[in-house]
Amino acid sequence: MEMNLLKLRREKGVSQEEVAAVLGVTRQAFSRYEKGERELGYASLVALARYFDVSIDYLLGNSTFFYPDKVGSYSSQFSETEQQLITYFRQLPRQTQSYVFGIVQNLAVNL
Repeated sequence: MEMNLLKLRREKGVSQEEVAAVLGVTRQAFSRYEKGERELGYASLVALARYFDVSIDYLLGNSTFFYPDKVGSYSSQFSETEQQLITYFRQLPRQTQSYVFGIVQNLAVNL
């Protein structure tokens, strides 16, 4: 199974040891999860999703969105353009999201 675990860990800038501690496993065990050599249990999936602030579907590689369920639940409040912006934004790496957010925030303050 192609998981986003390695990508998320690198984006957050944490070591395997740090994430392993969150799960209460050894670094070696976590490395096997990261490589897809070993499957995570439900409690570990929930813990990792919370730790990385993503959906379990995103963590497992089943979705390209961090929170695919949240756009749909609020979609009636957003125009089509706003929904597209949210979708595109969520596909960006976390660091790029922060950069884009800063630009938008500066634009809004200077209106």
